[in-house]
Amino acid sequence: MQSFLADIPSRVDRTRDWRENGAGYVEGYGGKPETLAGLTVDREKHTIDFPPGVQDWQMSTAKSTVFPETAPQTGAQTRYRARWIGGILDLYKSSATRIIFIQIPRAPWPGPEAPVPARFLQSVAGHERLTVMPAATFEGLECPDLFADGLHLNSTGRGVFSRMLAGKVAEVMEPR
Repeated sequence: MQSFLADIPSRVDRTRDWRENGAGYVEGYGGKPETLAGLTVDREKHTIDFPPGVQDWQMSTAKSTVFPETAPQTGAQTRYRARWIGGILDLYKSSATRIIFIQIPRAPWPGPEAPVPARFLQSVAGHERLTVMPAATFEGLECPDLFADGLHLNSTGRGVFSRMLAGKVAEVMEPR
């Protein structure tokens, strides 16, 4: 509220701009052009060598995704997924809607598999209109050339991923 009151005309102008142009901002976004090409990882030494010219924002996200901290296994994430994703599945249980779970490319360098499989997905895998694509479906895109930072595919990676995803969804949606 304080931000709004501090500069009401500016906030109103930005809101009007978003209402008029927001779809174009989202649909016209082609991704970041930056790349992590040349990045190398030594898992034994727990080091990352970055190519020249990489910015701090690229390094910090790459470090956190290539060498993530291990979270304690409390069951909280499984309960969260059961509540929210399970709730979404329940909303569509009487419809013909197909729901597809995918694992998006996770990082610019392939990582070790999770020590504990995704229990929630195992629990709903038999759902009639649910497709769970194999976790390895997009792992081939986990390479430095296709990432702008540690989390986001760059503009080239987005294009490759979009085409692959469209093909995989088309395969799932074809009549059986």
